Amino acid sequence: MSFRRAFRVLATLAVAVVLLPIAVNLVAAYADQNGYFDDPTPLMQHLQRIAIVLTAILYSWWYPWVAGYVVGFGFGVWTESMARGRSLKSFPLEPDSAFDFPHFEELVARAKEQVGRDINQNGLGREPRISMDAANEVLAVMLYLARFGIGTPMRGGYSHTLIQIFLVRSMHYLSLVEPAAKARDLRAIRNLQDAPLVDRQSQLIGVADFGQTLDEAALRLVNS
Repeated sequence: MSFRRAFRVLATLAVAVVLLPIAVNLVAAYADQNGYFDDPTPLMQHLQRIAIVLTAILYSWWYPWVAGYVVGFGFGVWTESMARGRSLKSFPLEPDSAFDFPHFEELVARAKEQVGRDINQNGLGREPRISMDAANEVLAVMLYLARFGIGTPMRGGYSHTLIQIFLVRSMHYLSLVEPAAKARDLRAIRNLQDAPLVDRQSQLIGVADFGQTLDEAALRLVNS
């Protein structure tokens, strides 16, 4: 789950929690009018005690302030999310005829060189790092494809603990898309957005199977 989606979920839960006393108060009023609370069963008495507590919260001096802030916060989060989604959907895409294959080849080559350098230096080590050069070059490839409505398998968020996955998957995708760019095959490039990419775990399994060092595994991935 991405950070943005998790934020929306938390905002929704917060709004639901602060609105719960209002909903319970309405249900309790209906139940009281229809004599449901006259039922002496333990379950009904327990529900009545819960309703009393939540109703007391509803009529406390601080509840309107908290509810107002939380509801406003949730409204803002969801409004921003919907506005952002509409702006992305309305983004004007360039026609396929405008796809500049030589320029895209250059972007892929630069990204592949930078990511390969990071992998060979420390990308598969205990303390992985990704240089700004590598990150920017991969982003340039993704942004150019986005101009034509083409996604990449490099979806989702990558925290610092997942940098190794990002590096290896980036190199794998760049190695796959490079031949399609040289062949001037835009359909193949589009199809690669659903390509399954290797991650760090499968890469390390390959290292063990082939008796290779991490540097040799990275080189094998670069040349795949």
